[in-house]
Amino acid sequence: MEIVCEEAKFGRSLFERLVLLGHEKHLLNIQYRMHPTISLFPNSEFYEGKIVDAPNVIETAHEKCFLEGGMYGSYSFINVESGKEELDQKNSTKNMLEVAVIAEIIADLYRESVAKKQKVTVGCISPYKAQVNALEEKLCKYIQEAKGTTFSLKVRSIDGFQGGEEDVIIFSTVRCNCDGSIGFCANHERANVGLTRARHCLWIVGNKGTMIKSCSVWTKLVLDAENRGCLYDASDDTNLANAMVHTMVELGHFGLLLKSESILFKEAKWKVNFTNKFFERLSSISNLNMCKQVVTLLVKLSSGWRELGDKSSSKFFEKQGICNILEAYGVDEQLYLIWSVDLIYENSLCTQVLMFWDILPLSQIQQRALCLARVYWNYTPDTINRCLTKRFESDLAYRLGA
Repeated sequence: MEIVCEEAKFGRSLFERLVLLGHEKHLLNIQYRMHPTISLFPNSEFYEGKIVDAPNVIETAHEKCFLEGGMYGSYSFINVESGKEELDQKNSTKNMLEVAVIAEIIADLYRESVAKKQKVTVGCISPYKAQVNALEEKLCKYIQEAKGTTFSLKVRSIDGFQGGEEDVIIFSTVRCNCDGSIGFCANHERANVGLTRARHCLWIVGNKGTMIKSCSVWTKLVLDAENRGCLYDASDDTNLANAMVHTMVELGHFGLLLKSESILFKEAKWKVNFTNKFFERLSSISNLNMCKQVVTLLVKLSSGWRELGDKSSSKFFEKQGICNILEAYGVDEQLYLIWSVDLIYENSLCTQVLMFWDILPLSQIQQRALCLARVYWNYTPDTINRCLTKRFESDLAYRLGA
């Protein structure tokens, strides 16, 4: 439906229609709304630098801090990696990872506003109706609870926000793909409207890689933000990173979550590898808390934590003769994580990695161990010894080759 409307040019404003009919246009060249750091890019990109910042927006009083940290300054692009764009039933696009990030930011804004009795008006906007709906559903609590407080929140489409303004605008760009396809975001008029609604703070939430590849106004915006030191990774904020991980587990996006370069393993001391069987098992677990326990155990192991004392898992593998290689750590009283230290070669150098083979109940471990024993029978004694070599520092295991 959105594509049909775009092709029919339903998104044209009244002013655009009047100009197309031949009416003369006049540029209002003084802006009284935006902090100068917000107006800088739109002025250059859309108005050829002809817009002048009024004295009221240049004053120190117009620069307000609603949350601590550079990410929450007057202007920023907040990069959300590992997102996944999806279509709703009406073929409109949404990105639930961006929804999670924005919801966490809104929660912080709400708490700060109420605690400090600091008045703040916030607008969340997006080009896509599906994203607007997802944001409304996620943020309805704050929309309702904010009534009668110093905090107010509106969630609208870009078209629905035309002519509006708020203290803080959070712009969700939604698109996240490999080919730089950004749909409605490529529209200059919509981009202009979305980027010029904020008085004090404009925080743009999106995927840096997709926007750069789009060969559009957004390519320029991201590169400009990077050059100005206004580009931040959402994963650098602990609360945002936790919200992203929780959402990816909740949605079952394990393929994205369990990549070596994902936010989950950002502080890892060990590289990690997973078998297809592991992903199948994890995806089949319907209990959300159980999935969280598995993820927590993966993070602990990749950080160097190990069970100390006698190897409680060796009894599972004695018959197969691989008790020194395979490990079985309990996720809970029912499921066990089957893993081992393996080897990979990087730039002709051999290095240890963690290989996660499976997640199994106790009754199935022996059978799985038999299958894995066949894998290890192909390893040379030297390879086995390299896998078994351990280096500990302050009770943490470090990989060889690191």
